[in-house]
Amino acid sequence: MSAWGLKNFGVTAVIPTHRRAGVLPRAVRSALSQTYANLDVVVVVDGPDAETTRALAEMAHPRLRVVELDRPMGGCEARNAGVNAASGEWIAFLDDDDEWLPNKIARQMGLLPSIDCRDPIISCRFEARTDSGEYVWPERFPRPGEPISEYLLVRQGIRRVDGFVATPTILTRRSLLERVPFLRDSRSIRIGTG
Repeated sequence: MSAWGLKNFGVTAVIPTHRRAGVLPRAVRSALSQTYANLDVVVVVDGPDAETTRALAEMAHPRLRVVELDRPMGGCEARNAGVNAASGEWIAFLDDDDEWLPNKIARQMGLLPSIDCRDPIISCRFEARTDSGEYVWPERFPRPGEPISEYLLVRQGIRRVDGFVATPTILTRRSLLERVPFLRDSRSIRIGTG
């Protein structure tokens, strides 16, 4: 057994939103309907938005908290604000126009006993239903012996279907996200050692 033991860890679902009051309630309901019981939901309203604030007030729930940013900061900063407001040791992200299957968090948390890593990032597949069809990403799992870096970062063609990791599939420790927050401007990413 791993270092995780059998403790029922708390999970906070973080949902950033910006002027999406029409679709947001579906996402929030899918998070609150998880079969994993020790879960709360933090919705971060990215800038003043009376319609979204009203929609969330109508959904009043003891496990739902709302953080309203004074001005629009973008998805990265909204996610970081959600992490800062989280009460759970684990964070799962959900976009405001997506929804989770009811057992998504329970299945991910059920993997902990098999993981021997201090700060795992657990991801799952993403099913997209669009006007042009239905898709499941990634289309395949890593091949035996395939380095995870190759699976995630090397594309076999022009489509992003191999190691595609969508934000709503991620579950990881809050402490990792506090040490390595989302970057507001992707142009500020530096690769290398010096």
